[in-house]
Amino acid sequence: MNAFLKYLALALLMVAPARADGILYVGRLTIDGVPFTGTGHFKFALVNAQGTVIWSTAEMQGSVAGGVHSWRLGGDPATEGISYARLWTGTPPKLRVFFSKDGRDWAVAGLDVPLGVVKPGVPIAASLGVSRPGVSVAAGRGVSGPARNTGAASPQETEPAAISIAGSTSLGAADAPLVLVEFTDFQCPACTRFQNGVFGPLKQKYVDTGKVRVVTRQLPVPSHPYAGFAARAALCAQAQGRFWEMRERLFAVSGALSLPAIRSAGQLAGLDLGQMDACIGTRQTADTVRSGVQAANAAGILAPPAFILGRADGETVTGIRIPGTQPLAAFEAEIERQLGKAKRP
Repeated sequence: MNAFLKYLALALLMVAPARADGILYVGRLTIDGVPFTGTGHFKFALVNAQGTVIWSTAEMQGSVAGGVHSWRLGGDPATEGISYARLWTGTPPKLRVFFSKDGRDWAVAGLDVPLGVVKPGVPIAASLGVSRPGVSVAAGRGVSGPARNTGAASPQETEPAAISIAGSTSLGAADAPLVLVEFTDFQCPACTRFQNGVFGPLKQKYVDTGKVRVVTRQLPVPSHPYAGFAARAALCAQAQGRFWEMRERLFAVSGALSLPAIRSAGQLAGLDLGQMDACIGTRQTADTVRSGVQAANAAGILAPPAFILGRADGETVTGIRIPGTQPLAAFEAEIERQLGKAKRP
C-alpha cells in the first residue's frame, strides 16, 4: 500500500446523545489524489495534548464509496465505550485514523482531527475550526471544502511525543544533537522500503557525520505471524553484539519470513544459534518486546513504520512524530530544520 495517503478528515463529528458514549465520524479518503472505493481496514485512536493514546479501537473493516467512510466509534458493541470523564481533561483530544487496504501495511491517514469541546449530548463539531488551506468544517453540513490535503501528516503539525530509549539499540554518536527513534516490524513491507531506500543514505549523510543518532525499537504487528519472533531474534542478536548485521539479514527475507528464515538470518549474521534459540524462548525477551509495544502505543505510535525525531534528555527522547514511510527528502528536510533551529541564538 502506498503510505502517502491524500486524506482529508472532514465532515460531521459529534457525540451520539441517544446512545452509549460515542462519536459519529464521517471522513474522506483519497490515495494518490483518487478517492478510494472498496473495502478497507481501519483503526482509530484518541490522543491527548501530549500525544498519548487515551483510547483506541481494534482493527475494523468497512466499505469506502467514492472516498467517503463513516463509523460510530464507541457507540456499539464492536468498540469499547468512550467515557466522557476519560476525554474531558481540559484540552480536547484528537482523533487519529489508521488505514490499510489489506490489514497488513498500515499508515497514518492524514492529520489528527481535533474534536472540540467534549460534553455529554453536545455536538463536538460545533466548535471545530481548522484553518489549514482547503479545510473547513461546519456542524451539520457534512463535508465542506475540496480534498487538498497532500499526504501524511506534516511532522511540524503534530503534537510532541516522548519515548524512553533505555536499553534500545542505537547507531551513531552518543552526543549527536538529534535522535531519530525508529519503530519497525521485520515483516512490514513499508518498513522494508525504509530499510532499502532511506536508511542507507540517511546513515551516510547524518549518522556517520555525527549529526543524528538512530535508535531502533521493535513494534511487531499482530497480523504478521513471524514479526514477533523476528523482533525477539533481533534483541537476541543485540545481546551478541550483532544487531545491525541481523537487522539487515531479516529485512532481506522480509517477504518470506519464517522460523527457518529467521534462523538462517542469524547464521548469516554470525550469531551463535544455540544462544539465539535459548534467548528467543525466554520470558524476559518476550516481555521486552511487549513493553516496547506498550511504550510506543503510549506515545501515540500504533503502527510501523513510524519515527520520533528530537533531542535526548538522558534516556528520554522528545520530538515530533514522522508517520508512515516518507521519502528521504522528507527526513532530510525535517532534520535540517531542527539542526538549523538549534543553531539560532
